[in-house]
Order: sequence, then structure tokens, then C-alpha cells
Amino acid sequence: MINLFYEASTRTRSSFELAAKRLSADVLNLVSRVRASRRGSAADTVATLSAYGPDAIVIRSPYAGGPGLLAGWTQPRS
Repeated sequence: MINLFYEASTRTRSSFELAAKRLSADVLNLVSRVRASRRGSAADTVATLSAYGPDAIVIRSPYAGGPGLLAGWTQPRS
């Protein structure tokens, strides 16, 4: 599972990480600032992470509809 946070939230990230670990999942936590993400597009980031083949990508974004938009950029698992 990959936690991709574009908005800081220690409690939410910790909750998702703990829940995943209780399910025996491996977790990768990534925190990106909106300013830093301008170097590469969010679409590029999500496409790259999707290529790793995670079972889930959890996205926290400060923008309404952001996670839905990003979900459309993932690659389906075969």
C-alpha cells in the first residue's frame, strides 16, 4: 500500500499505516508538497507509483475531487 499525501496529516497517515500493518501489508509513506510537485506532474507521480504494482494507493489532497482525478491515472493490475 502506498500512502500519498499532498496535505500534511500525521493522524490520518498514522491511522492508515497502522490499519495496513494490522492486515500484514507493506506500507510506503510519501508526503509531497504542492509546490514541490510542480517539478513533475501529479499524473506522472501517480503513473510511476502505479507501475510499482501496489494493491492500494491512498491519496490525501487539499483539492476537492483530487483523489478521484488521480485515480483515473492509475494503471489497472493485470
